[in-house]
Amino acid sequence: MRGFFQAPIIFGISKLLPKNFINVGIQSIGFVWDRIDSFRGQQTDLLPPFALRMEVNSQFRASSYEAYGREFRNYFITLCNLKKDARVLDVGCGTGIIAATLTEYLNSKGSYDGFDIDKSRINWCSENITANYPNFRFKLINIYNGKYNPDGRKKASTFKFPYQDYSFDLVILSSVFTHMLPGDVENYVTEIRRVMKAGGKSLITYLLVNHTQIGLEKRKLSSLNLQYSFKHYKTISLPEDNSTYEEAVAYNEDYIRRLYIKKGLRIDEPIHYGAWSGRTKFLGKQDIVVATKV
Repeated sequence: MRGFFQAPIIFGISKLLPKNFINVGIQSIGFVWDRIDSFRGQQTDLLPPFALRMEVNSQFRASSYEAYGREFRNYFITLCNLKKDARVLDVGCGTGIIAATLTEYLNSKGSYDGFDIDKSRINWCSENITANYPNFRFKLINIYNGKYNPDGRKKASTFKFPYQDYSFDLVILSSVFTHMLPGDVENYVTEIRRVMKAGGKSLITYLLVNHTQIGLEKRKLSSLNLQYSFKHYKTISLPEDNSTYEEAVAYNEDYIRRLYIKKGLRIDEPIHYGAWSGRTKFLGKQDIVVATKV
């Protein structure tokens, strides 16, 4: 699961070097890679600038960026029976990596809404996606996250999604709960169910801790070293100035199962485990939980 940390590592190194030097270097690398991918026919018209992609997604190459979106679109269709006229909510929409591929699937009766904590991402999505697809909308939400938005003013544990009850056929969260703590996750699950239509679906990715994952980690096959254990979760780091708990958060599977039952979501078995844990049989990189509102 090399890509899981590739972008953050490069971005972290960049902070140690002169800003002007790094900006020129990033743009140069991005220009070369994007030209190569474009020549190969692997570049979408809705491709954010390289530097912006690198800050958000481990799939920052044009080819892998586009492939990631198609991968999740296939999950929505095969695992969630997504219809072309569906209403979709993307929590933590980033640079529109999923929105871009859904522009090719949803029709004019369908719609997409996404929100994120980063202004530059939302601005780009609004200026480039909404401008061409008015039924695709994006909101900036200034939510606190110790790792990714330490200046945020809203608490995730009490935040109310800015959408009406029973609004969406599908709610998706890709690599969002992997960076959130239990109180925040529990509130989000409540909000997810609230905005789902009766019988609606949610597709959420996790890092799930269970017997198999623990065994693989002991054999050093996991891509993450979950050194620190808490009541319901594990992390790869302890907080430094309350800023690193959320770098990678893995939840006990039993806790997530109980939470879904408590909140009125029925897991559509089986859970689709990912490659991150070191499994040889997997669906995607992270673990995928699909559920139905009951």
